[in-house]
Amino acid sequence: MFGSDYPSIPYARLFQEWCELGYADAVMEKIFHQNAERVLGL
Repeated sequence: MFGSDYPSIPYARLFQEWCELGYADAVMEKIFHQNAERVLGL
């Protein structure tokens, strides 16, 4: 699941750095949405 060091690291910087790492879109979707939805039963 997604977590951050906000406000130490602004979201714009975090998202940019994660995109630069080259994760597949499917992985990013799980990090930002699907895992939380599954765990929280949404």
